[in-house]
Amino acid sequence: MAEVKETASITKILASLPVQLSFMDGYNFDLKRIQKCGKHYAVPDGRIIPFCTMNIMHRQEVERKFAKKIAEEEVKPILPQAT
Repeated sequence: MAEVKETASITKILASLPVQLSFMDGYNFDLKRIQKCGKHYAVPDGRIIPFCTMNIMHRQEVERKFAKKIAEEEVKPILPQAT
């Protein structure tokens, strides 16, 4: 029973650690880093996309496919209108 509590404690600590990932673009594309990528995005169509490739390869397609249109009357101005 003590082992279970210790494992749960270690898991809780590891799950709360911040993760630092370097940005990847067309100039520093690294296939080995993509293959080792441990963070992923789940897309509504069921695909799992590695975080490392989301911005460079998938973001435009995912946004185009799943973006919702906002009616003009739903858009509220950020700043109050001058009267």
